[in-house]
Amino acid sequence: MKTTFKIILCCLSVFWIIISCSKDDLDIFVVNDFTTTIDENPNQDQLIGIIPYQVNKGLTEFIITSQNVPNAISINNSYGFSNASIYVQDPVHFDFETNPIIIATIKVNRVIVHLDFSQDILDTKIITVSINLKDLPE
Repeated sequence: MKTTFKIILCCLSVFWIIISCSKDDLDIFVVNDFTTTIDENPNQDQLIGIIPYQVNKGLTEFIITSQNVPNAISINNSYGFSNASIYVQDPVHFDFETNPIIIATIKVNRVIVHLDFSQDILDTKIITVSINLKDLPE
């Protein structure tokens, strides 16, 4: 009788663990390439777009690793507290006749920050940001 009770208790425990696992227990880190089109000749610090991403464990860190037109764009580095926003850094580069497409490579780190402010990188993804410029009549 005691053995039967232990088996039933064990089965119920395993069943409870299985059904108590939720989608939040899954490890999610999703970020994809970003493409947009804007008018040429934008303003300084104009918002170009927001890179969508999903992460359920850790924070995100966005780092521009290369641009085909240096200093054309900037990206906020908010450690996951807001959206990853892309801005015009130097509007002089946003001329359709000179640079019809601006391309940047972004390294996206998923990090964990410890109480002593040190951090560990959990995952890294590399994405491409492409900005197509619309030619406006002059």
